[in-house]
Amino acid sequence: MLFPTTLTAAIALASTALAAPTLAPRDDTLTPWNLTRAIISTPSGRPGERLWATITVNVTDSNTLNLGTGTDGVAVTAGPSEGLNCKATFLPTEGPWNRSWPCDPNGKQEGYWTMNLKEAPAEGTFRAGYELVLKHVADVPYNGARFHKEYEGSLLLRVGEYLTGTCGGSGACSWGLKAAMEVRQSEIPSDA
Repeated sequence: MLFPTTLTAAIALASTALAAPTLAPRDDTLTPWNLTRAIISTPSGRPGERLWATITVNVTDSNTLNLGTGTDGVAVTAGPSEGLNCKATFLPTEGPWNRSWPCDPNGKQEGYWTMNLKEAPAEGTFRAGYELVLKHVADVPYNGARFHKEYEGSLLLRVGEYLTGTCGGSGACSWGLKAAMEVRQSEIPSDA
């Protein structure tokens, strides 16, 4: 998907005030997350047609996370976990950039997932993809205390490289993930 630089310059200026969390070094003992689905759909722009663009992703975390030890000496864990149907719905003129979009709960009540979308770096005068930032918040109440850790991972989804799709004669476009991809995650320190 290509984005004109005029739009991206305005978005870049608006996003400079947003601070990214400080990430701890990657923990190589954790298995990378698995991005199993990414579907991007844009409308035709024709009068009377749907107005909204959507991006939907699914991610799984096969790790059992150690969140700490309770006062009774029992290890408190969370996982494995899934971020299901993380969906951004937006007007193409405004874009999905620099907003947090929730994922459907997986029913385990061990925290939640969100996704954030940032514009891919420019290739000449156009943007050619999305930087997908996924966040897994592991949060478990246990024995009167709360155990909480946050993890974040990102990857660049480039049209043609990781995404494949087409645009129809109407102008509506749809792209999907070519194959499942690994996402390396890092823990966000609790004081960040």
